[in-house]
Amino acid sequence: MTTSPTAVARSPRPHLHALTGLRFFAAAYVVTYHYAAGTLRDAPAVVRNINACGPTAVSLFFVLSGVVLAYGSTDDLGRCAKPPRRFWLDRFARIWPLFAVAAVLAMPLDLGRLRHEWGTTGAASLVYMVVHTVLALLLLQAWIPHLAVTANGPGWSLSVEAFFYALFPSIVHRLRVHSTGQLVRRVAMFWTLSMLPILAVWLLERQHPSLRTDRLAFLGVDITQGFVLERLVLNNPIFRLAEFCIGICVGHWLVTRSQRNAEPAPRRGDRLRPVEWLTVGALAAFLVAVAFTGALHDPRELLMQSGYLAPVLAMVLVGEACGARPFARFLSSKPLVQLGTASYALYIIQEPFHYYWTKTVGFDLARPAWFVVFFVLLLTASVLAEQLVEKPARSLLIARLAPRVAARKPARGTPAR
Repeated sequence: MTTSPTAVARSPRPHLHALTGLRFFAAAYVVTYHYAAGTLRDAPAVVRNINACGPTAVSLFFVLSGVVLAYGSTDDLGRCAKPPRRFWLDRFARIWPLFAVAAVLAMPLDLGRLRHEWGTTGAASLVYMVVHTVLALLLLQAWIPHLAVTANGPGWSLSVEAFFYALFPSIVHRLRVHSTGQLVRRVAMFWTLSMLPILAVWLLERQHPSLRTDRLAFLGVDITQGFVLERLVLNNPIFRLAEFCIGICVGHWLVTRSQRNAEPAPRRGDRLRPVEWLTVGALAAFLVAVAFTGALHDPRELLMQSGYLAPVLAMVLVGEACGARPFARFLSSKPLVQLGTASYALYIIQEPFHYYWTKTVGFDLARPAWFVVFFVLLLTASVLAEQLVEKPARSLLIARLAPRVAARKPARGTPAR
């Protein structure tokens, strides 16, 4: 009797608590980008420029997703540790229930946008709203350029993640790395692939400025040609796949390191290790890069919403996963791990929460005190949503659907477990 290579047992791996804590700051960065511009209007220019690059945190989520899945969901041969259908069920149960609630709550907001920004009225606006919501619930909105950020806007990244999850069982073992040199080469290759479409669109718009003004009718909506091109390369799952692949390569490298690592834990007073200097340098490079990008005019939108900082973010993740002081110790603290666990809720409910804030409370977020109140209430709502919606719904879906998934015959070509 032969044993399938995918059935190899996985060696125990240390938890990467620091990466969970880091997720909170990434989600908070997106929230401040969306809603704190008025609050920061009198802040130094460098602070406003950094805040203007909040979408770079989405690239961190894509890279981090690859890291966590490759590190936590693979066996010792680098293959997906679960049958594909069970893996997909676990990911669906993780992201969809709360996302669906947020998409439904955002329907009035979407209707308002259709009427005020798109100019649709009457029955047409209702039809479009339903179409947007259905596409979002099917996690397909990111495939249609001008619909990517409709319904619950931040949810476009979940549409991209769904594509990543669909591919993960098939590609994860193909991206396995065994050395630091191989990791660097892979990261450089994928980063180049991710930036070529961005560069092509930027050059095309510079050579043909009319792309930003010439309009076209696309599925009943009057939009510019440049807008379609930009949404295509910034939101389409295929063009964001390279960032996920960078994360998978980093995750594999961390697995290899954990299997070989025998160095003692650092003690207070010890000199900084190379990986800690790497983290300090990567964080400094990130701050300088976003401050510079935020001060740009022409290519800023393309850069900050792309994966151009993915290699720097990968270095930050490597350092935190390897326990770089003092950041990893801080990010691994219990309060931050709890906030990091609720970061998905923080990210996905921010837009409907802001909509209902404006309709009920209505206080101006340009006033710092009210922004603090808004953020604290949003954070509280996120923790409650994670505890009362996300976790129970995930458990219910897995309890109901896991037996059915296990009972189904494996697809042709899928090794038996």
